[in-house]
Amino acid sequence: MGWLFRRIGNFLEWCPADRCLLIAFINLAFLLLYNVASLYYFAHPEIARYVDLPAARLLYQLEVLFILGWVAIAAAAFYTRRRSPKNPILVFATCIYYVIGVGIFSYFFGNFTSLYAGVVAVAAWTFGLVLFERRPVIVAGITFLCIVGGTTLIDQMGWIPYGPLLISAPFASGRFSKWFLVVIGIPSAILLLFVFALIDFVIDRWKRHQEKIVAMADQLSQANEIISRYVAEQLARKVREGQHDDAAVPSRRRLTMVFSDIVGFSDTADELEPEDLSTLLNEYLAEMTTIAEKYEATIDKFVGDAVICFFGAPTATDDRDQAYRAVRMAMEMNERVAELDVSWRKFGASRPLRIRIGVNTGVANVGSFGSQRRMDYTAIGRQVNLAARLEASCEPGNVLISHSTYALVNDKIPCVPKGEINVKGIHQPVKVYSPNPPR
Repeated sequence: MGWLFRRIGNFLEWCPADRCLLIAFINLAFLLLYNVASLYYFAHPEIARYVDLPAARLLYQLEVLFILGWVAIAAAAFYTRRRSPKNPILVFATCIYYVIGVGIFSYFFGNFTSLYAGVVAVAAWTFGLVLFERRPVIVAGITFLCIVGGTTLIDQMGWIPYGPLLISAPFASGRFSKWFLVVIGIPSAILLLFVFALIDFVIDRWKRHQEKIVAMADQLSQANEIISRYVAEQLARKVREGQHDDAAVPSRRRLTMVFSDIVGFSDTADELEPEDLSTLLNEYLAEMTTIAEKYEATIDKFVGDAVICFFGAPTATDDRDQAYRAVRMAMEMNERVAELDVSWRKFGASRPLRIRIGVNTGVANVGSFGSQRRMDYTAIGRQVNLAARLEASCEPGNVLISHSTYALVNDKIPCVPKGEINVKGIHQPVKVYSPNPPR
C-alpha cells in the first residue's frame, strides 16, 4: 500500500476540487453497492420479508437519483480543478448534498434502528474537517441534524411512518438477518474502520509534519547562526523578521562610523608563521566583535586586520546615543587590545599590539550594494571616507574623533583637542579630538 500512497500523494495537500472529487467517488462506490443489493432484493424478496417492497423501490429510485447527482458533482470537480480549484460553491454543494443523502437513507432505515446514522455522521464529520474548512462542514452538520431531527419529530407527530423501509424487526427466531447484516451492518463496519484508518492516517501525517517542522526549524536555526557570522546581526534580525527589503534599499542616514586597524600589522605578519598569524588575528577579531555587539554596533566588514562598523542603521536610536556608544566602544577596544598584547608577544611578535581608531558622525548612503547574485550591506559617502582618514591620522593606541562626533559626546566624555588635519577630498581642515580614558 505504501507505493499507492506515494503515488497519490498526501490528499491533505490536494486542492478542494480534488477533495470533492474524492468524496464523489467514495459515494458513487457505496451507492452502486446499495444499487446492486437493491436489484438482488427485487429478484429475491423472500430473503428480507421485513422490508417494505414499495418503500424499497422508492429508495432505489432515490439511489439512482443520487448517483446522477454525484456524477454531476464529479464532473463539476473535474471542470473546476484546473480553472477554479478552490471554488467554495463546489465545496458547499458537496458537503450539503452528502448529508442530504445520508439523512434520507437514515430516515428510510430508521434513525435509531441501526448504527448507520451515527457511524456515517462520525465518518462525515471527521472526513469533512480533515478535507475542508470548518464553515461548509458545520453547515452540512447542521443540515444533517435538521433532517434527522425533523423526520424524527414529524414521525413522533404521526405524520409519516418511522423507518418506512422496515415493516418488522430484521431478525427472526433469535437470529439477525443476513440480508440486513450485508446491506447495513457490513457497510457501517467498513465506514467505522475507514474512520479509524483516516484518524490514524491524519495523526501519522501530522506527526511526520511536526517532525519535518522541527527538522526545518533546526536547519533554519543553524542557517541563521551561519548567516549572522557573515552579515551584521542587526541585518540578520531584519531578514528573519521579513523586513530585509526595507533595510536593503539604499537610503540616506545619519551614521556614526568607526574605522580601526592594527598598527604595523604587515610587518608583524612577516615575522610570524601563517598558522600563528591566523590564530592571533581570529582572537583579535573575536574580541573586537564581542565589544561591538555589546554596544550594538553594526559590523560592516573585516578587511584584513581592519574592523569597520557603524551606528544608526539598519536600526537607529538618536544621534547622541549612537555617537556616545561609538566612542565608548572605541575606547574599550583600545583597553582590550592592551590586555591582548601579552598573548600577542607569546607567539613571537616583536612589535607591541596597538590599534588606532577613527570616529566620525555624518550623513551617508547605507543599504545593499552589488549585483543580483552578490550583495554587500555597507555605507558609502564622503563622511565614511572621513572616518577612514581619521583612523589613518590617529596615533597608535588612541582614538581620533571628528568635531561632529565631539559635539554630541563632549558633555559625557571629556575630550582633548588635537588641532586640525588636512583630509584628502575635503577642502577645509578638519578639527579633531581625542577622548580621555576614564581614570
